[in-house]
Amino acid sequence: MTKEQVEKIIIEIIDDNLLGIDEKVDGNSKFFEDIEMDSMSVVSLLVAIEERFNISIDNVTEFTDCLTNVSGLTEYIYNIVKI
Repeated sequence: MTKEQVEKIIIEIIDDNLLGIDEKVDGNSKFFEDIEMDSMSVVSLLVAIEERFNISIDNVTEFTDCLTNVSGLTEYIYNIVKI
């Protein structure tokens, strides 16, 4: 799976799980400023990513640290799924 494919899936997950977003989500979208995520949204995103990519994210702190923008999350997930 390419990094671009991972990003596309992550954006689809965001669009599907975080309804009410008026902004177009792309790699530069910031989770807490542009997408306006809260703690419940982070949990929903984590669960949706684990299910969609069939992975288990054990280090939640590491996961939340990568939530600066969509590209940061894409890089984090890509490094897990490419193994």
